[in-house]
Amino acid sequence: MRFQKCVDTVFAAFGYIVLTVAVISLWVYGVELKGLPVIVPGIGLGLGTALAIWLYTLMGKAERFFAANDPEKYFRRIMLIGAAVLLLFEILTAVFCEIEKLNDLRYVKTAAENLLMKGPDYLHEGLPERHSEYFYVYPNNHTILIMIYWMDKLEYTLTGAVRGVVPIVFNIIGMNLSYILACKSARLIYSPEKAAVCCIRGLMFTPLISYAAIYYTDTLAMPWLTAAVYLYLKQRALPDDDKCRYLLLAGSAVSLGIAFRIKTTPVIFLIAVVIDMLIRRRPVKKLLTELAALLCCFAVTAFLISTVTQSILRLDRKKLEECRFPPVHWVMMSSDGIGNYNVDDFMYTKSFKGYDAKVKADIDRLGEKLSEQGVLGMTLHFLNKAAYTWRDAAYMAGYYMTGFFRGPIWHGLSFLFNFTLLITIQQRFNEAACTDAKASSKSFVLRLCFVGIAIFLLLWEARSRYLISFFILYALI
Repeated sequence: MRFQKCVDTVFAAFGYIVLTVAVISLWVYGVELKGLPVIVPGIGLGLGTALAIWLYTLMGKAERFFAANDPEKYFRRIMLIGAAVLLLFEILTAVFCEIEKLNDLRYVKTAAENLLMKGPDYLHEGLPERHSEYFYVYPNNHTILIMIYWMDKLEYTLTGAVRGVVPIVFNIIGMNLSYILACKSARLIYSPEKAAVCCIRGLMFTPLISYAAIYYTDTLAMPWLTAAVYLYLKQRALPDDDKCRYLLLAGSAVSLGIAFRIKTTPVIFLIAVVIDMLIRRRPVKKLLTELAALLCCFAVTAFLISTVTQSILRLDRKKLEECRFPPVHWVMMSSDGIGNYNVDDFMYTKSFKGYDAKVKADIDRLGEKLSEQGVLGMTLHFLNKAAYTWRDAAYMAGYYMTGFFRGPIWHGLSFLFNFTLLITIQQRFNEAACTDAKASSKSFVLRLCFVGIAIFLLLWEARSRYLISFFILYALI
């Protein structure tokens, strides 16, 4: 447990960096990009911070109240009422708010309708010219395409038309299941009064409402990742000699394999689980058996899904190997500026034929960018990138949703709730660093995930919405 204690101490310091970057970048954003007087964003941030601290204190009082008044009852009631309230607001969002299907969401939705109405030969019809080979370039979007295709097919079978209602229904169901599983996960690792507060915190994660009609990888991967976390925590709570542990571990790996095929980032949880398993002192044979079960079930699931999607899409394998982008492309593309999507870097990689040629070209361009910026330049780049990722408390909701979700009221509420969650997470990091390692070991895997996704987004393409599928971390840490 000494390793965990050292890591938790480092995590506590890391959390303060994330908090500081989030706050300062919002102030700079208001002054430099929005043209506000220096005093205005300062007052806004000060007021928001004070309210966030007040909310955090209020949740502490609620926890003490629950502890003194049948906490198990309050936990169950808050979980059920929370799920019902969440469902109501999600339905209202889906019915009354307009969504703009932009970029990847539009491409995948268009391709799904092409696949349903015309067949795989017309997959890229209607896509922009630069994306005429989109699903050869981005095989990571094959699974989400098939999922939307199946949902559209169900809607077409039932109604004779495709209006995009069924994907929204599945999206809402998935997010509600995520909320319930997060609440149940909280009960596995915390006392009932603390778990009841986790249920309240879960409702403060605003994408659960604003993304109700945005059925892309971020939300459709969420329930699978949350289920993987729940099953892993459940097996971790069982005695070492309980044979059900292997079944739960396999279920966690299968669910994680599905999440991974929808969106790449859930693999961070797999890495966190492996680390968590390695630092616990158990017989080597048992450890190796569990690791083998975990990794094999994950690999087999991911392979089977890939095989099924390719058989449905019938993409030319030779062309797929020639066109697909290597992982180093996203590292290269995000290694300057604010680390977001760059069309020039996209066209650069696309211009090379063959996978190996793309790898070499991207590594060369990455080296050039690193040399040009130097150590100081890269340090500033990482700060800019972290600021771009963490300052958007609305998680890009206004990019896809029109009206209310682009207004100051929603952004103000989002900042208040998001900052309250970040303060709570920081306090959990502090508590873990100051308490006995064994007492905080159940939630260690979650803290690993949080820092893992933060580091990943420093190296990968930066988007605040990439944090959405990790909703469970905001509710539980």
